[in-house]
Amino acid sequence: MRARSAARPRANARLSGATKGNRSPAKRVGALQARTREVESWWEGLPARYRIVGATSLAFVICNMDKVNMSVAILPMASEYGWSAGTAGIIQSSFFWGYAVSQLPG
Repeated sequence: MRARSAARPRANARLSGATKGNRSPAKRVGALQARTREVESWWEGLPARYRIVGATSLAFVICNMDKVNMSVAILPMASEYGWSAGTAGIIQSSFFWGYAVSQLPG
């Protein structure tokens, strides 16, 4: 019991802000923001060309995953909506042309 009662005032002092020089909430928030900036700085510290290459590579991977998913999903979609093989082909073709045209602006 004695160790427990001795530890309790210390915990209460910590919760009330009595440690570390009684910092105000604004100072504690400032310290938290400084630590947050340290965590975010790894991405901001990269040169712009690496960030652009990373974003472009991620977009390329997402587009390819979308193409794969579309070719797999066309079979259940065709059976659900009653599409013929020709209609499913036109839908896949329009998806391909949309993908190809979207590459032109970039």
